[in-house]
Amino acid sequence: MENSPLFQYALMPTHLPHTFAVRELQDIQLQEPFSFAKGCRTMKISSGALHQSTQHEFGTLLFDLAVDYEQKALIENEEIHASMMKRLVQEMESADAPSKQFQRLGLS
Repeated sequence: MENSPLFQYALMPTHLPHTFAVRELQDIQLQEPFSFAKGCRTMKISSGALHQSTQHEFGTLLFDLAVDYEQKALIENEEIHASMMKRLVQEMESADAPSKQFQRLGLS
């Protein structure tokens, strides 16, 4: 229910339009470089309760935006869900997503 672990990774700790609060930076860790970070380590900052998701409240919501742009017809097809989960894993892997995010989302 805590939707964790959830971290932000940054070279410069800022939210738009302000910098991180001191309390957000008190437990900062350095992260080994991601493949796209050109060898630079990033700051790994816990998101805490700041970015809690409502996923547990609403479950998975999948719509076909090409034909249902108003998102009125929920797709409840297990094959389609499995296909989209597989695609999500592929996209996260290609983006060098941290392994903890796979854990957080219940993906293998």
